[in-house]
Amino acid sequence: MKRMYTESHNKAGRILLIAIYNSANGGDICLADVGSQQRCKDDGAPYVGLNHVPANTLPPPAGQGTEEHARWLHTKRPDIMLCNMQGHSQADIERHEILSVELNLVTCHDTRPTDQMTAARQQHEELVERLVERG
Repeated sequence: MKRMYTESHNKAGRILLIAIYNSANGGDICLADVGSQQRCKDDGAPYVGLNHVPANTLPPPAGQGTEEHARWLHTKRPDIMLCNMQGHSQADIERHEILSVELNLVTCHDTRPTDQMTAARQQHEELVERLVERG
C-alpha cells in the first residue's frame, strides 16, 4: 500500500514538475524528488537529482555522510525546489530566491490526515529554519 501511495505522490509531483518546467520558472528548478530517472522519462518530466542544488544553499550545512544528513535527504527535502540566482554569483547566497514545493496527498485511505498535515508543517518549518541558518 505504501508503494502505491508513494507512486501516486510522485506521479502528481511529475505532473507539477512538467508544468513548472514549461513555465517562466523552468530554469530555476534545482531539485525534484518525484521518482526515478526512468519514471520521469516515461512521463516526459525532466529528471533533476540533487546535483543541481548549489552546495552552500541546501541544508544541512555540514555533515555529508552523517546520519543526520542521510535522514534529511530521506525525509526532509522538499518535493521540488526552485533556486533563482539570476544575475547573482553562486557565492552571493543572500540574493538567491528559493521556492519550495511540497505535495501532500490525502486519500480516502488516510486514517490520520491531521497528523500528516502536522508532520508536513513541521518538515516545512525545519527546512525554512535550515535555509535561514544558511543565510
